[in-house]
Amino acid sequence: NIMRRLCKTMNVRNDSQIPVLSSHGSASWKVEEAAYAESDPTLSAITFSAYKLTGLVKISEELMRDSMFDMGSFISDELARQFADAEETAFLTGNGSGKPTGLLQTAEIGKTTSSSTAFTGDELIDVYHALDKKYRNNSVWLAHDLVVAKLRKLKMSSDSTGGDKQYLWQPGLQAGQPDRVLGRPIYTAEDMDDTMTSGDSTFVLFDPSMYWIVDRGATYMQRLNELYAANGQIGFRGFRRMDGHLVFAEAAQKLVQS
Repeated sequence: NIMRRLCKTMNVRNDSQIPVLSSHGSASWKVEEAAYAESDPTLSAITFSAYKLTGLVKISEELMRDSMFDMGSFISDELARQFADAEETAFLTGNGSGKPTGLLQTAEIGKTTSSSTAFTGDELIDVYHALDKKYRNNSVWLAHDLVVAKLRKLKMSSDSTGGDKQYLWQPGLQAGQPDRVLGRPIYTAEDMDDTMTSGDSTFVLFDPSMYWIVDRGATYMQRLNELYAANGQIGFRGFRRMDGHLVFAEAAQKLVQS
């Protein structure tokens, strides 16, 4: 789950409202004893709710008894994987109805491509500079793995001496370090668009500290011994509650196919 790994996470007890600046105030120069000018910022609020993510797995009592593995731990890991997959989708593309509001729902359009089926290095540079510099130093790129494969083949224009063109892609120099595009780390996310068709969000550059994931308590797991006993099965259910929002839309800029 790349979003949970990169973004700001916290645990709260109740619905929380986060004040968000819609516009900034401005200071002004005044002579001695002149009246102060009002410079109130415009505030709005984002409410973090508690959307419920659930999972239910049933296995036969024979498998439970005969398996050489710890089936309880196996099922727990499987539910955790299901939760991670569903979270990742919601944190990127969720519409805020019964689930978190995804990053791509709120991100601003930094650049629209000239082609619906391709993108250029120049267009990625436009997205980079569309992101305000106060977010840029902490920013990361996200793209689908198939889109990253296309990106790795992009080359910059040849220099004035007619030398070989250089790849835009910058591989990580040390093990465990992410690859980079225009100096910023890039990560793959399978819920990013990959078909390269009109309207797709091909890349997003964002400050992950500005996407907040709010958990409501811990993950709850329960073994159901009796509910499915008539069918010779044992059930395992789990749930967790959470929400997610990009708190400042300007902190994320995306490249959209025309």
